Amino acid sequence: MPDIVLELPPHIVPAVFTRALLDWLPWLEPLAADGLTERHMAALVDAARVKSPYFRLLARDPDARSANTDRQGHLL
Repeated sequence: MPDIVLELPPHIVPAVFTRALLDWLPWLEPLAADGLTERHMAALVDAARVKSPYFRLLARDPDARSANTDRQGHLL
């Protein structure tokens, strides 16, 4: 699958350091929830993460995702 850089929707970019909560926007297309394989699901650890574009993006590389997750499912 070729990586396609997404067009970012209009968003506010801070001009200076901020402690405010920022939006997370993917630069690459996250996997579609209905297209995840058993291997992708195993890398997600928790099935609830399917709803998160962030975790579906990480699932694009299940080996790296698994290597960066401890036994309790926390990112390292």
